Amino acid sequence: MDIKRLLLTLLAAAASGCSTAGPASFGIANLDGDGGLRLVVPQGLSPTDTVQIQFPDDRAGPQCCKQLPARDFKRVTDAAGVYNKVSPGTTYVYQASVPAGWADMPFIGIAVVGELGALRSGRDRVEGALPGGAHVGAQLCTSHEGVHLTGKQGDSLVTHLYLSLGYDIESPTCTAAQLSGKR
Repeated sequence: MDIKRLLLTLLAAAASGCSTAGPASFGIANLDGDGGLRLVVPQGLSPTDTVQIQFPDDRAGPQCCKQLPARDFKRVTDAAGVYNKVSPGTTYVYQASVPAGWADMPFIGIAVVGELGALRSGRDRVEGALPGGAHVGAQLCTSHEGVHLTGKQGDSLVTHLYLSLGYDIESPTCTAAQLSGKR
């Protein structure tokens, strides 16, 4: 019976376009303040992945990190307003419910999918090391119309995700270097 359940899980994962567990990657976590979470990532979640999510402290600043297993996320087909500037057409959007008390206000932060050692989180970034020791990091900033997440491994840009907010931002924080991936 357990083998049958395992096979069904693996077949379901393959059919839904999930990736296999691999090195850590970064995504945008959008908490709605009412217990809902929208996750934008550059590759599909594996059923064995763990997702670490920044969440708001008492002054609406980011703190790190709370965890949810990938099995708590459901892939959604509505990817309107999201874009992967490194690999167009490969953006994945998921939704999940978060435990009570995680976020009582709307919040956008960084998510880490997979294992990342020496995890450090700051106001607009998360950094750490892959199992082989390579340094990786991601940074959030806002443009006039949305949120950008740029992720690097060493000096190489590996992720640039965009999430439209659907309204204009009065004081964008992105620099031209961030938008071009040069950070």
